[in-house]
Amino acid sequence: MKYIFIVLLFASPLVVSADIYKCKQVDGKIGFSDKPCPKTSSEEKITYKRPGQDWVSHLRKEISSSIKITEVIRKNGEVTIRYAFETKSDSNNFVKLANNVSSMPVVLMKYLEPKGNDLGQAEIIASNKPNPLLDKLKHAKKIEQTITRPLNSFRPQKVRPTPD
Repeated sequence: MKYIFIVLLFASPLVVSADIYKCKQVDGKIGFSDKPCPKTSSEEKITYKRPGQDWVSHLRKEISSSIKITEVIRKNGEVTIRYAFETKSDSNNFVKLANNVSSMPVVLMKYLEPKGNDLGQAEIIASNKPNPLLDKLKHAKKIEQTITRPLNSFRPQKVRPTPD
């Protein structure tokens, strides 16, 4: 049973990204199928796009004129975007927008501030892969919270004088 679940888990993205047929029968009933409709019913073919499949083109439409995407690299399920920007605020807004538009976590990997008339340069990566660096940072944050908890959370200890 466990193996069947694992196979279905890996096969489900393949099934979900297939064409879907909306079939309207003569009596008005509507049904959906992964196979073409019978000749007695009208057919509408629906192509399902997997979430996040084309989020970069949506991002390009939404960005402000102060952001220039210079390169997009798609490799092994990751999307790397290199871009130029005018202000730090523009870069922050771009990263937030990328996070909202993509269906993957977005991490700022490189950042060079604008100097004089030169634009700033930055690089983000969107990926569903585990990020060991972020995991270490999260772990360090938990340790820091444990160490820096409020002093009133500690119980005062009675100090006994030591015999001389």
